[in-house]
Amino acid sequence: MVLIRPVIDVFYFLKDVSPILSPLYIVGVLTPVLIFLSFNSRKLPKRNRNKVDNYFIIWSFLVLVNVVNLIILDASMQTFGEVLKYIIPIFLFFYMRCFVHSKKHLQGLLQTFVYSALFPALLLIYEHVVGPISSQVTRGSEVRFHGGYADAGNYAFYIIGSFLILSYFYLEKKRFQTGSFLSKRALIIFFPLFLLGLFSIKHTASWAVFAMLFVLLLFFRFRTRGFSIPLLIIILGFSIFSQDIFEAQIRPLVGTEIGVLRGDVDVERSFHGRATRWKRYFTTWEEMPFFTQLFGVALYNFFEGFEQINFRFKYNLREKIPVMVSGGMHSDYVRILFLSGIVGLALYLIFIFSLFLNSKRFDRADRFLIIGAILVILLYSVSTNPNLYQPLLYFIFPIFAYSLLTTRVLKNTGKNKAKVEQS
Repeated sequence: MVLIRPVIDVFYFLKDVSPILSPLYIVGVLTPVLIFLSFNSRKLPKRNRNKVDNYFIIWSFLVLVNVVNLIILDASMQTFGEVLKYIIPIFLFFYMRCFVHSKKHLQGLLQTFVYSALFPALLLIYEHVVGPISSQVTRGSEVRFHGGYADAGNYAFYIIGSFLILSYFYLEKKRFQTGSFLSKRALIIFFPLFLLGLFSIKHTASWAVFAMLFVLLLFFRFRTRGFSIPLLIIILGFSIFSQDIFEAQIRPLVGTEIGVLRGDVDVERSFHGRATRWKRYFTTWEEMPFFTQLFGVALYNFFEGFEQINFRFKYNLREKIPVMVSGGMHSDYVRILFLSGIVGLALYLIFIFSLFLNSKRFDRADRFLIIGAILVILLYSVSTNPNLYQPLLYFIFPIFAYSLLTTRVLKNTGKNKAKVEQS
């Protein structure tokens, strides 16, 4: 699935003809079904238990309760399709917790993701050589390449995922346990392509994520192994062209935000106008019962039968709730807050923070990979919905699953590998 996903995503438009003809819809339906069936298979290893899982389990329960109520509110095909988007991350996470039991499993999945990114890379090169397959004008006059995908997010996640993974292989001291052809030079070779992709998609969040990952890479590299000539060349190049890159590529994207910080522009226009939407729906959220604020807005239907509850938005909440928990919020923090409540968002963030604490048990390269994956999720969640993009989860969740392996399991895996090499 990881390998063919970038090809399938190109045919997203078929959903407008018929859901039955849409590969994306078919994959969306089959993914939780096949994962559920695999849980009953004896071939799938059992999940290595970690107490940190409990935070994700309780959060998942809150999400499931709310999506069931969403279906009760509106049992339509559209609601069913949206609900699939919300529950697929849960199924994917627990599948990865069962599948990933060693660094070999992790590196195999990461290597596969890089292979899959070759198709979007070819599309990007084609768009620059021949012409845009599909594009969008954003921020006034900026042309954003889509490559035939639904939005620039598909390009963005393959760029960021590949950069994170190749940086990890660059830091890895030992020979890759998967026998990968990816060498330490792969990062340097593909670095110009990453920049070309960022120039093409004009995506502010991706620039921020890429910059943070690059700083993290420099920190882990220079802290333990000193200077590297290839990295020094990249840093020198950035130093020379940073002003030009900022003026040509970044300033047009963040001009509104700069105006907000200076006080010249209304704060509601920040984040490409998303702040206006957040303010409007938070007003609705504040009118809801405290119970739904704690555990999710879809639980509001439990209160509709009580006449003593009289709210200003009582008669159109049924229409607002599906929007409040959808990707239309353009922020996973806001979406998760509405979907699973204050308790759910707190559990989700505690889970992420616990992964960071777990990273201290790992070596330098693994720690970089885990912290990098956490940064990707946290930064993208400000103005996008990373948990609704499966290509991003294909490399994030294996990393999270690996970080939750107990020390005992990691030691046993190392011992078994040593025995195999000796024999």
